[in-house]
Amino acid sequence: MTAGDSLTGRLAALVDDDTEGCLCLVAGYAKKDGLIASVTAEAERRVMMSPALGDFLQLRYVDLGPQPDWADDRSRTVRRIVADLMAVRETTGRSHFALVVIARSAMTVEGLLASCAAEPFLAGLRIRLAGIAGTDDRERENGFADITSAPEGTWRNERELVDALRQRCEELPRYFAARGEPGLTRAELAALRRAQAAVDGDGSEGDPGAIPDEAPVPDVLADAHAAGGTAADQDAAPAGRAPAGAAAGRLAVSIPRWRPAVPWRHGQQAAKADDPGAAATTGPARTAMGLVYLLTIVDQYAAADPALGRLQAALLDVDRRLAAPSLCGYQVRVIHGSDGGLRGELQDAGRLVRRAAKRSVKTGGDFTAVLQGIRGFLRRDRGLVQAAAAAAGLTVAPPTVVIFTTDPPMADLSAATVFGDLAAEATLVWVVPKKLESLVSPAFGTACGAVVLGEHQTVADEILDVMPGGVFAS
Repeated sequence: MTAGDSLTGRLAALVDDDTEGCLCLVAGYAKKDGLIASVTAEAERRVMMSPALGDFLQLRYVDLGPQPDWADDRSRTVRRIVADLMAVRETTGRSHFALVVIARSAMTVEGLLASCAAEPFLAGLRIRLAGIAGTDDRERENGFADITSAPEGTWRNERELVDALRQRCEELPRYFAARGEPGLTRAELAALRRAQAAVDGDGSEGDPGAIPDEAPVPDVLADAHAAGGTAADQDAAPAGRAPAGAAAGRLAVSIPRWRPAVPWRHGQQAAKADDPGAAATTGPARTAMGLVYLLTIVDQYAAADPALGRLQAALLDVDRRLAAPSLCGYQVRVIHGSDGGLRGELQDAGRLVRRAAKRSVKTGGDFTAVLQGIRGFLRRDRGLVQAAAAAAGLTVAPPTVVIFTTDPPMADLSAATVFGDLAAEATLVWVVPKKLESLVSPAFGTACGAVVLGEHQTVADEILDVMPGGVFAS
Protein backbone atom coordinates (compact mmCIF):
# COMPACT_ATOMS: atom_id res chain seq x y z
CA MET A 1 0.00 0.00 0.00
CA THR A 2 1.40 3.42 -0.92
CA ALA A 3 1.43 6.49 1.25
CA GLY A 4 -1.21 8.01 -1.03
CA ASP A 5 -3.44 5.02 -0.47
CA SER A 6 -3.11 5.37 3.28
CA LEU A 7 -4.24 8.99 3.04
CA THR A 8 -7.12 8.64 0.67
CA GLY A 9 -8.43 5.12 1.29
CA ARG A 10 -11.24 3.93 -0.87
CA LEU A 11 -12.97 6.67 -2.90
CA ALA A 12 -16.58 7.16 -1.98
CA ALA A 13 -18.94 6.90 -4.94
CA LEU A 14 -21.12 9.95 -4.31
CA VAL A 15 -23.61 9.12 -7.02
CA ASP A 16 -27.37 9.68 -7.10
CA ASP A 17 -29.27 6.61 -8.25
CA ASP A 18 -31.39 8.67 -10.66
CA THR A 19 -28.43 10.05 -12.58
CA GLU A 20 -27.76 8.74 -16.08
CA GLY A 21 -24.66 8.81 -18.24
CA CYS A 22 -22.83 7.16 -21.10
CA LEU A 23 -19.31 5.79 -21.35
CA CYS A 24 -18.02 5.86 -24.91
CA LEU A 25 -14.91 3.81 -25.63
CA VAL A 26 -12.84 5.09 -28.54
CA ALA A 27 -10.73 2.20 -29.81
CA GLY A 28 -7.90 2.12 -32.29
CA TYR A 29 -4.94 -0.02 -33.24
CA ALA A 30 -1.48 0.97 -32.02
CA LYS A 31 -0.06 4.08 -33.64
CA LYS A 32 3.39 5.47 -32.91
CA ASP A 33 2.42 9.13 -32.74
CA GLY A 34 -0.57 8.51 -30.47
CA LEU A 35 -2.98 10.06 -32.98
CA ILE A 36 -6.18 8.37 -31.82
CA ALA A 37 -5.32 8.96 -28.18
CA SER A 38 -4.79 12.65 -28.98
CA VAL A 39 -8.04 12.84 -30.96
CA THR A 40 -9.92 11.26 -28.05
CA ALA A 41 -8.42 13.69 -25.55
CA GLU A 42 -9.35 16.72 -27.68
CA ALA A 43 -12.88 15.42 -28.29
CA GLU A 44 -13.20 14.83 -24.54
CA ARG A 45 -12.19 18.44 -23.90
CA ARG A 46 -14.86 19.69 -26.29
CA VAL A 47 -17.51 17.39 -24.83
CA MET A 48 -16.82 18.71 -21.35
CA MET A 49 -17.57 22.27 -22.49
CA SER A 50 -20.87 21.26 -24.14
CA PRO A 51 -24.00 22.01 -22.07
CA ALA A 52 -25.82 19.14 -23.78
CA LEU A 53 -23.08 16.51 -23.53
CA GLY A 54 -20.90 17.55 -20.61
CA ASP A 55 -22.86 15.85 -17.83
CA PHE A 56 -23.94 12.83 -19.88
CA LEU A 57 -21.03 11.60 -21.95
CA GLN A 58 -17.59 10.38 -20.95
CA LEU A 59 -14.90 9.35 -23.44
CA ARG A 60 -12.21 6.76 -22.81
CA TYR A 61 -9.42 5.70 -25.17
CA VAL A 62 -8.63 1.99 -25.56
CA ASP A 63 -5.42 0.97 -27.31
CA LEU A 64 -6.06 -2.28 -29.19
CA GLY A 65 -2.41 -3.03 -29.80
CA PRO A 66 -1.02 -4.08 -33.19
CA GLN A 67 -3.61 -4.73 -35.86
CA PRO A 68 -4.10 -8.41 -36.72
CA ASP A 69 -3.97 -9.72 -40.27
CA TRP A 70 -7.22 -10.54 -42.05
CA ALA A 71 -6.79 -14.23 -41.34
CA ASP A 72 -5.95 -13.75 -37.65
CA ASP A 73 -8.30 -14.31 -34.74
CA ARG A 74 -9.82 -11.01 -33.55
CA SER A 75 -10.89 -12.46 -30.21
CA ARG A 76 -7.84 -11.03 -28.47
CA THR A 77 -8.78 -7.57 -29.64
CA VAL A 78 -12.34 -8.02 -28.41
CA ARG A 79 -11.03 -9.24 -25.06
CA ARG A 80 -9.10 -5.99 -24.66
CA ILE A 81 -12.36 -4.07 -24.95
CA VAL A 82 -14.14 -6.44 -22.59
CA ALA A 83 -11.30 -6.19 -20.05
CA ASP A 84 -11.53 -2.40 -20.11
CA LEU A 85 -15.27 -2.44 -19.49
CA MET A 86 -14.84 -5.01 -16.72
CA ALA A 87 -12.52 -2.60 -14.86
CA VAL A 88 -14.26 0.78 -15.15
CA ARG A 89 -16.16 2.37 -12.29
CA GLU A 90 -19.50 4.00 -13.00
CA THR A 91 -20.17 7.55 -11.82
CA THR A 92 -23.91 7.58 -12.51
CA GLY A 93 -26.85 5.57 -11.23
CA ARG A 94 -27.67 4.22 -14.71
CA SER A 95 -25.14 3.70 -17.47
CA HIS A 96 -25.24 3.47 -21.25
CA PHE A 97 -22.27 2.27 -23.29
CA ALA A 98 -20.91 2.99 -26.75
CA LEU A 99 -17.91 1.86 -28.78
CA VAL A 100 -16.42 3.88 -31.64
CA VAL A 101 -13.68 2.10 -33.58
CA ILE A 102 -11.33 4.28 -35.64
CA ALA A 103 -9.22 2.83 -38.46
CA ARG A 104 -8.27 3.68 -42.02
CA SER A 105 -10.37 0.99 -43.66
CA ALA A 106 -14.12 0.62 -43.12
CA MET A 107 -13.71 -3.13 -43.68
CA THR A 108 -11.31 -3.23 -40.73
CA VAL A 109 -13.76 -1.30 -38.57
CA GLU A 110 -16.72 -3.44 -39.59
CA GLY A 111 -14.85 -6.68 -38.98
CA LEU A 112 -14.08 -5.66 -35.41
CA LEU A 113 -17.60 -4.34 -34.76
CA ALA A 114 -19.04 -7.64 -35.99
CA SER A 115 -16.82 -9.53 -33.54
CA CYS A 116 -17.92 -7.21 -30.73
CA ALA A 117 -21.60 -7.69 -31.61
CA ALA A 118 -21.14 -11.44 -31.18
CA GLU A 119 -19.55 -11.09 -27.72
CA PRO A 120 -22.17 -11.97 -25.04
CA PHE A 121 -20.84 -9.54 -22.43
CA LEU A 122 -20.93 -6.59 -24.83
CA ALA A 123 -24.37 -7.61 -26.05
CA GLY A 124 -25.53 -7.63 -22.43
CA LEU A 125 -24.38 -4.03 -22.05
CA ARG A 126 -26.65 -3.04 -24.99
CA ILE A 127 -23.63 -1.23 -26.33
CA ARG A 128 -23.92 1.18 -29.26
CA LEU A 129 -21.45 0.12 -31.99
CA ALA A 130 -20.18 2.67 -34.50
CA GLY A 131 -17.04 3.48 -36.44
CA ILE A 132 -14.96 6.11 -38.19
CA ALA A 133 -12.87 5.23 -41.25
CA GLY A 134 -10.76 7.08 -43.76
CA THR A 135 -12.23 5.24 -46.73
CA ASP A 136 -15.37 3.12 -47.09
CA ASP A 137 -14.05 0.09 -48.95
CA ARG A 138 -16.98 -2.19 -48.11
CA GLU A 139 -19.32 -3.82 -50.56
CA ARG A 140 -22.32 -1.53 -50.40
CA GLU A 141 -24.89 -4.29 -50.30
CA ASN A 142 -23.05 -6.14 -47.53
CA GLY A 143 -22.15 -3.34 -45.13
CA PHE A 144 -24.13 -3.44 -41.89
CA ALA A 145 -22.22 -1.28 -39.41
CA ASP A 146 -22.80 2.45 -38.89
CA ILE A 147 -19.47 3.86 -40.07
CA THR A 148 -18.61 7.46 -40.88
CA SER A 149 -16.02 7.81 -43.63
CA ALA A 150 -14.08 10.82 -44.88
CA PRO A 151 -15.93 12.63 -47.70
CA GLU A 152 -12.81 12.66 -49.87
CA GLY A 153 -11.52 9.24 -48.81
CA THR A 154 -8.91 10.55 -46.34
CA TRP A 155 -8.89 12.57 -43.13
CA ARG A 156 -6.53 15.37 -44.06
CA ASN A 157 -5.64 16.45 -40.54
CA GLU A 158 -6.31 15.70 -36.90
CA ARG A 159 -8.93 18.42 -36.59
CA GLU A 160 -11.16 16.72 -39.15
CA LEU A 161 -10.92 13.47 -37.22
CA VAL A 162 -11.79 15.25 -33.96
CA ASP A 163 -14.84 16.81 -35.65
CA ALA A 164 -15.96 13.39 -36.88
CA LEU A 165 -15.65 11.90 -33.40
CA ARG A 166 -17.48 14.85 -31.87
CA GLN A 167 -20.32 14.31 -34.35
CA ARG A 168 -20.54 10.65 -33.34
CA CYS A 169 -20.72 11.77 -29.71
CA GLU A 170 -23.55 14.21 -30.40
CA GLU A 171 -25.60 11.36 -31.89
CA LEU A 172 -25.48 9.23 -28.74
CA PRO A 173 -28.12 10.99 -26.57
CA ARG A 174 -30.60 10.84 -29.47
CA TYR A 175 -29.76 7.21 -30.14
CA PHE A 176 -30.41 6.08 -26.56
CA ALA A 177 -33.54 8.25 -26.28
CA ALA A 178 -34.96 6.71 -29.46
CA ARG A 179 -34.40 3.19 -28.12
CA GLY A 180 -36.42 4.01 -25.03
CA GLU A 181 -34.34 1.71 -22.81
CA PRO A 182 -33.00 3.00 -19.48
CA GLY A 183 -29.33 2.66 -18.72
CA LEU A 184 -28.11 -0.32 -16.76
CA THR A 185 -28.10 0.00 -12.97
CA ARG A 186 -24.99 -0.67 -10.94
CA ALA A 187 -26.56 -3.91 -9.70
CA GLU A 188 -27.23 -5.05 -13.27
CA LEU A 189 -23.66 -4.23 -14.28
CA ALA A 190 -22.27 -6.06 -11.27
CA ALA A 191 -24.25 -9.18 -12.25
CA LEU A 192 -22.99 -9.00 -15.85
CA ARG A 193 -19.41 -8.65 -14.69
CA ARG A 194 -19.67 -11.55 -12.26
CA ALA A 195 -20.97 -13.75 -15.04
CA GLN A 196 -18.21 -12.61 -17.40
CA ALA A 197 -15.53 -13.15 -14.76
CA ALA A 198 -16.74 -16.70 -14.23
CA VAL A 199 -16.55 -17.45 -17.96
CA ASP A 200 -13.47 -15.59 -19.09
CA GLY A 201 -11.34 -14.73 -16.07
CA ASP A 202 -9.51 -11.46 -16.45
CA GLY A 203 -9.47 -11.72 -20.26
CA SER A 204 -5.84 -10.71 -20.63
CA GLU A 205 -3.59 -12.41 -23.15
CA GLY A 206 -0.54 -11.55 -25.13
CA ASP A 207 -0.67 -9.44 -28.23
CA PRO A 208 -0.79 -10.88 -31.71
CA GLY A 209 2.60 -11.14 -33.35
CA ALA A 210 3.84 -9.16 -36.28
CA ILE A 211 1.60 -6.79 -38.17
CA PRO A 212 1.48 -6.40 -41.94
CA ASP A 213 2.86 -3.42 -43.76
CA GLU A 214 1.07 -1.39 -46.37
CA ALA A 215 1.98 1.36 -48.83
CA PRO A 216 1.56 4.80 -47.20
CA VAL A 217 -1.25 7.14 -48.26
CA PRO A 218 -1.84 10.82 -47.38
CA ASP A 219 -4.23 10.12 -44.53
CA VAL A 220 -3.75 11.02 -40.87
CA LEU A 221 -4.88 7.50 -39.98
CA ALA A 222 -1.88 6.16 -41.92
CA ASP A 223 1.41 5.88 -40.06
CA ALA A 224 3.59 8.63 -41.51
CA HIS A 225 6.45 7.89 -39.12
CA ALA A 226 7.12 4.23 -39.83
CA ALA A 227 10.76 3.46 -40.31
CA GLY A 228 12.89 0.40 -40.72
CA GLY A 229 9.97 -1.75 -41.85
CA THR A 230 7.78 -0.94 -38.80
CA ALA A 231 4.20 0.23 -39.21
CA ALA A 232 2.21 0.90 -36.08
CA ASP A 233 -1.26 1.59 -37.39
CA GLN A 234 -1.52 0.35 -40.97
CA ASP A 235 -4.62 -1.54 -42.04
CA ALA A 236 -3.82 -5.06 -43.08
CA ALA A 237 -3.63 -5.92 -46.76
CA PRO A 238 -5.70 -8.92 -47.83
CA ALA A 239 -2.69 -10.94 -48.88
CA GLY A 240 0.84 -10.83 -50.23
CA ARG A 241 2.26 -8.31 -47.78
CA ALA A 242 5.47 -8.92 -45.91
CA PRO A 243 5.15 -8.71 -42.13
CA ALA A 244 6.66 -5.67 -40.47
CA GLY A 245 8.74 -5.48 -37.34
CA ALA A 246 7.36 -5.44 -33.84
CA ALA A 247 5.00 -2.59 -32.99
CA ALA A 248 5.95 0.19 -30.64
CA GLY A 249 4.82 0.08 -27.05
CA ARG A 250 1.19 0.92 -26.51
CA LEU A 251 0.22 4.40 -25.41
CA ALA A 252 -2.36 4.20 -22.63
CA VAL A 253 -4.36 7.42 -22.35
CA SER A 254 -7.26 6.96 -19.98
CA ILE A 255 -10.20 9.17 -19.04
CA PRO A 256 -9.77 9.01 -15.30
CA ARG A 257 -13.39 9.51 -14.23
CA TRP A 258 -14.22 5.93 -15.09
CA ARG A 259 -11.07 4.30 -13.78
CA PRO A 260 -9.62 6.45 -11.04
CA ALA A 261 -6.93 3.92 -10.19
CA VAL A 262 -5.20 4.52 -13.55
CA PRO A 263 -3.49 7.94 -13.69
CA TRP A 264 -3.21 10.11 -16.76
CA ARG A 265 0.11 9.51 -18.47
CA HIS A 266 1.05 12.84 -20.03
CA GLY A 267 3.56 12.43 -22.83
CA GLN A 268 4.61 9.00 -21.59
CA GLN A 269 4.00 5.43 -22.65
CA ALA A 270 2.33 3.39 -19.90
CA ALA A 271 1.42 -0.27 -19.88
CA LYS A 272 -2.20 -1.23 -19.29
CA ALA A 273 -3.37 -3.71 -16.70
CA ASP A 274 -3.66 -6.46 -19.28
CA ASP A 275 -0.19 -5.84 -20.72
CA PRO A 276 2.26 -8.69 -19.98
CA GLY A 277 5.04 -6.08 -19.88
CA ALA A 278 3.28 -3.84 -17.40
CA ALA A 279 5.72 -4.57 -14.61
CA ALA A 280 8.59 -3.29 -16.72
CA THR A 281 6.94 0.04 -17.55
CA THR A 282 7.16 2.23 -14.47
CA GLY A 283 7.88 5.86 -13.81
CA PRO A 284 10.86 7.24 -11.90
CA ALA A 285 11.24 6.30 -8.24
CA ARG A 286 9.28 8.67 -6.02
CA THR A 287 11.35 10.89 -3.76
CA ALA A 288 8.72 13.37 -2.54
CA MET A 289 5.07 13.97 -1.73
CA GLY A 290 3.18 17.15 -2.54
CA LEU A 291 -0.14 18.83 -1.85
CA VAL A 292 -2.17 20.77 -4.44
CA TYR A 293 -5.50 22.59 -4.02
CA LEU A 294 -7.66 23.32 -7.08
CA LEU A 295 -10.72 25.54 -6.90
CA THR A 296 -12.98 27.49 -9.24
CA ILE A 297 -14.48 30.68 -7.81
CA VAL A 298 -17.72 32.08 -9.23
CA ASP A 299 -19.93 34.97 -8.20
CA GLN A 300 -23.21 33.43 -7.09
CA TYR A 301 -25.09 36.52 -8.24
CA ALA A 302 -23.51 36.80 -11.70
CA ALA A 303 -24.70 35.17 -14.92
CA ALA A 304 -22.81 32.11 -16.15
CA ASP A 305 -19.70 33.04 -18.10
CA PRO A 306 -19.04 31.11 -21.38
CA ALA A 307 -15.35 30.92 -20.43
CA LEU A 308 -16.14 28.92 -17.28
CA GLY A 309 -16.20 25.62 -19.17
CA ARG A 310 -12.66 26.16 -20.47
CA LEU A 311 -11.42 26.89 -16.96
CA GLN A 312 -13.06 23.72 -15.64
CA ALA A 313 -11.43 21.73 -18.44
CA ALA A 314 -8.07 23.27 -17.52
CA LEU A 315 -8.62 22.32 -13.86
CA LEU A 316 -9.27 18.71 -14.85
CA ASP A 317 -6.19 18.77 -17.06
CA VAL A 318 -4.01 19.95 -14.16
CA ASP A 319 -5.15 16.97 -12.09
CA ARG A 320 -4.25 14.64 -14.96
CA ARG A 321 -0.83 16.22 -15.44
CA LEU A 322 -0.08 15.88 -11.74
CA ALA A 323 -0.63 12.12 -12.08
CA ALA A 324 2.06 11.79 -14.76
CA PRO A 325 5.19 9.81 -13.85
CA SER A 326 7.33 12.12 -11.75
CA LEU A 327 9.55 12.20 -8.72
CA CYS A 328 6.66 13.47 -6.59
CA GLY A 329 3.37 11.82 -5.74
CA TYR A 330 0.65 14.44 -5.34
CA GLN A 331 -2.40 14.62 -3.13
CA VAL A 332 -5.11 16.84 -4.63
CA ARG A 333 -8.07 18.51 -2.97
CA VAL A 334 -10.68 20.11 -5.25
CA ILE A 335 -12.36 22.70 -3.03
CA HIS A 336 -16.00 23.67 -3.56
CA GLY A 337 -18.94 25.02 -1.57
CA SER A 338 -19.67 28.59 -0.46
CA ASP A 339 -18.16 31.46 1.54
CA GLY A 340 -19.11 29.93 4.85
CA GLY A 341 -18.68 26.25 4.10
CA LEU A 342 -15.91 24.79 1.97
CA ARG A 343 -15.74 21.08 1.17
CA GLY A 344 -13.60 18.73 -0.90
CA GLU A 345 -12.03 15.30 -0.68
CA LEU A 346 -8.28 14.74 -0.49
CA GLN A 347 -7.28 12.13 -3.06
CA ASP A 348 -4.46 10.93 -5.28
CA ALA A 349 -3.79 13.03 -8.37
CA GLY A 350 -5.43 11.65 -11.50
CA ARG A 351 -8.62 10.50 -9.76
CA LEU A 352 -10.70 13.61 -10.34
CA VAL A 353 -13.94 12.98 -12.20
CA ARG A 354 -15.41 15.52 -14.60
CA ARG A 355 -18.56 15.99 -12.54
CA ALA A 356 -16.42 16.97 -9.54
CA ALA A 357 -14.30 19.28 -11.71
CA LYS A 358 -17.44 21.31 -12.42
CA ARG A 359 -18.03 22.05 -8.74
CA SER A 360 -17.16 25.56 -7.69
CA VAL A 361 -16.89 27.89 -4.74
CA LYS A 362 -19.93 30.14 -5.02
CA THR A 363 -19.05 33.33 -3.25
CA GLY A 364 -21.33 36.19 -2.25
CA GLY A 365 -18.40 38.56 -1.96
CA ASP A 366 -16.68 37.28 1.18
CA PHE A 367 -13.37 36.20 -0.35
CA THR A 368 -11.73 36.54 3.05
CA ALA A 369 -13.82 33.63 4.36
CA VAL A 370 -12.79 31.52 1.36
CA LEU A 371 -9.11 32.21 2.00
CA GLN A 372 -9.47 31.42 5.70
CA GLY A 373 -11.14 28.12 4.81
CA ILE A 374 -8.25 27.24 2.46
CA ARG A 375 -5.74 27.99 5.24
CA GLY A 376 -7.68 25.73 7.58
CA PHE A 377 -7.53 22.86 5.07
CA LEU A 378 -3.84 23.53 4.52
CA ARG A 379 -2.89 23.34 8.19
CA ARG A 380 -4.59 19.98 8.56
CA ASP A 381 -3.56 18.42 5.22
CA ARG A 382 0.04 19.52 5.49
CA GLY A 383 0.38 17.58 8.74
CA LEU A 384 -1.11 14.47 7.14
CA VAL A 385 1.21 14.66 4.14
CA GLN A 386 4.26 15.29 6.30
CA ALA A 387 3.44 12.26 8.47
CA ALA A 388 2.87 10.01 5.48
CA ALA A 389 6.05 11.24 3.76
CA ALA A 390 8.12 10.68 6.89
CA ALA A 391 6.80 7.13 7.22
CA ALA A 392 7.72 6.43 3.58
CA GLY A 393 11.14 8.11 3.79
CA LEU A 394 10.14 10.89 1.34
CA THR A 395 10.62 14.64 1.34
CA VAL A 396 7.69 17.07 1.15
CA ALA A 397 7.28 19.49 -1.75
CA PRO A 398 5.86 22.94 -0.94
CA PRO A 399 2.05 23.11 -1.37
CA THR A 400 0.37 24.86 -4.29
CA VAL A 401 -3.05 26.51 -4.55
CA VAL A 402 -4.48 27.08 -8.04
CA ILE A 403 -7.51 29.39 -8.32
CA PHE A 404 -9.59 29.44 -11.50
CA THR A 405 -12.05 32.28 -12.01
CA THR A 406 -13.71 34.34 -14.73
CA ASP A 407 -14.32 37.24 -12.33
CA PRO A 408 -11.37 37.93 -9.99
CA PRO A 409 -12.53 39.25 -6.59
CA MET A 410 -11.88 42.80 -5.45
CA ALA A 411 -9.05 43.26 -2.99
CA ASP A 412 -10.05 44.74 0.38
CA LEU A 413 -7.66 45.09 3.31
CA SER A 414 -8.90 41.97 5.11
CA ALA A 415 -8.72 39.71 2.03
CA ALA A 416 -5.33 41.08 1.00
CA THR A 417 -3.92 40.39 4.48
CA VAL A 418 -5.15 36.78 4.57
CA PHE A 419 -4.03 36.25 0.97
CA GLY A 420 -0.54 37.44 1.93
CA ASP A 421 -0.48 34.99 4.84
CA LEU A 422 -1.53 32.17 2.51
CA ALA A 423 1.15 33.18 -0.01
CA ALA A 424 3.74 32.73 2.72
CA GLU A 425 2.60 29.11 3.17
CA ALA A 426 2.00 28.00 -0.44
CA THR A 427 2.62 28.84 -4.07
CA LEU A 428 -0.47 30.66 -5.38
CA VAL A 429 -1.52 30.60 -9.02
CA TRP A 430 -4.45 32.40 -10.66
CA VAL A 431 -5.92 31.18 -13.96
CA VAL A 432 -8.29 33.61 -15.68
CA PRO A 433 -9.63 33.93 -19.24
CA LYS A 434 -6.96 35.02 -21.70
CA LYS A 435 -6.36 38.79 -21.87
CA LEU A 436 -8.08 39.31 -18.50
CA GLU A 437 -4.92 38.86 -16.43
CA SER A 438 -4.90 42.58 -15.57
CA LEU A 439 -8.21 42.18 -13.69
CA VAL A 440 -6.41 40.36 -10.87
CA SER A 441 -5.57 42.95 -8.24
CA PRO A 442 -1.84 43.47 -7.62
CA ALA A 443 -2.57 42.73 -3.96
CA PHE A 444 -3.49 39.23 -5.06
CA GLY A 445 -0.70 38.99 -7.61
CA THR A 446 2.76 40.48 -7.88
CA ALA A 447 2.63 42.14 -4.47
CA CYS A 448 2.79 38.78 -2.71
CA GLY A 449 4.51 36.67 -5.38
CA ALA A 450 1.40 34.97 -6.81
CA VAL A 451 1.46 33.93 -10.48
CA VAL A 452 -1.31 35.09 -12.83
CA LEU A 453 -1.89 33.08 -16.00
CA GLY A 454 -4.28 33.50 -18.90
CA GLU A 455 -6.16 30.34 -19.87
CA HIS A 456 -4.95 28.60 -23.02
CA GLN A 457 -4.74 25.04 -24.32
CA THR A 458 -1.52 24.16 -22.49
CA VAL A 459 -1.98 26.24 -19.35
CA ALA A 460 -1.83 23.05 -17.25
CA ASP A 461 1.78 22.54 -18.34
CA GLU A 462 2.56 26.17 -17.48
CA ILE A 463 1.09 25.68 -14.00
CA LEU A 464 3.31 22.66 -13.42
CA ASP A 465 6.30 24.70 -14.58
CA VAL A 466 5.77 27.32 -11.86
CA MET A 467 5.20 24.78 -9.09
CA PRO A 468 8.18 24.61 -6.70
CA GLY A 469 10.44 21.67 -6.11
CA GLY A 470 11.48 20.62 -9.62
CA VAL A 471 10.10 17.15 -8.99
CA PHE A 472 8.76 16.39 -12.47
CA ALA A 473 10.69 13.90 -14.54
CA SER A 474 12.07 15.21 -17.80
